[in-house]
Amino acid sequence: MGWLSLWWHQSDHYDRLSAHLAARGMDTLTRGTISFIAGSLAVVALATSWAPGGPRDDIASACTLAAAAGASAGALLWALRWPTRNMAILFALLSNVSIALVALSQSDPLIGMMACTTFATMASYIALFHTPPLMAYNFVVASGIGAFEGMRMAEKSTIVTAAAAYALLLLLNLAVPFGIQVVVHVLGADAVHAERDQLTGLLTRRAFHRRAKARLEQGGKQSAHVVISVIDLDSFKQLNDSYGHSTGDDALVSVARALRDTNDDGAVICRSGGEEFVIADIWQPDEVNRKAQQLCDVIAALPFGITASIGTAGIRPAYPADESDALLIELIAAADAAMYTAKRRGGNQARHHDWPLPAPRDGLADGETGYRSDGISA
Repeated sequence: MGWLSLWWHQSDHYDRLSAHLAARGMDTLTRGTISFIAGSLAVVALATSWAPGGPRDDIASACTLAAAAGASAGALLWALRWPTRNMAILFALLSNVSIALVALSQSDPLIGMMACTTFATMASYIALFHTPPLMAYNFVVASGIGAFEGMRMAEKSTIVTAAAAYALLLLLNLAVPFGIQVVVHVLGADAVHAERDQLTGLLTRRAFHRRAKARLEQGGKQSAHVVISVIDLDSFKQLNDSYGHSTGDDALVSVARALRDTNDDGAVICRSGGEEFVIADIWQPDEVNRKAQQLCDVIAALPFGITASIGTAGIRPAYPADESDALLIELIAAADAAMYTAKRRGGNQARHHDWPLPAPRDGLADGETGYRSDGISA
């Protein structure tokens, strides 16, 4: 039963998958798809009112209208914005109730059983984004409503027909979501492995650019102050030469941990190569110097005798979201220049690059930033 306990207590994929889709520009398509499916459910629910086997009394008609209203609300939720986790869970529960009402309101049990197969659609959505307990809840409701419709079918047809329809319903609501969840776990593990630096566990440069771009676009929509910080360790070569690369690796891992602990969960942090790190986050303008100095202090406090030179550059809130690629390149170049100013002044300090930002450099390939993988600015 150990595997069952592990499955039951696993966390959801909502935030991770939401960020993954947003970073790849697929969030709008995903929202549109979910909204379309929920809207289709509302249309189908209303259409059954005129079907020969549809609702035949006032209570059944009211259930159908309530189901259509619930599905419409869910479609509108996803059409307007990407919902929070709690709103997405509420959407799952509301859709589950809507499907149950549609199935129970049908006068023909065969149509009711067919309506129950729609639970598999919700099971797929839940398996993709949410937790096993919510999957189990959806399955319990689906199997319960299906059993009721199966008994009605047995009275009008044969037990064999009802049993076959019920077995198909259970198969759809078990095999489809579990298959999706296995794929999500496998692909999620591969995606995390591909996006992470093997030594420090921080993002790679390519993954950083996807997520930092999304962070920049989010800042533009929220009129927030996005800041890029470039961090280069001082005298790191001497540490390697004196104590060996194993000690140097330990130092890099400790620095990565310190950066994660010092920054908020929303910060996008990467090891850009060698002993250089880059952070993208939303900071208030009056706290940039304090936060940058805090990063200096936590690195200097590590037991490796190393310090850091830090350069920061921020973008004012009023900028077009469609210019995020060029802005990100400019911000990294500006922060990189500020970092080298700090290094020339002796290191173990932070410098901020004031406006205006430098123009983007020509000749850079898509996704390149102007700094090399060895941590030296190009």
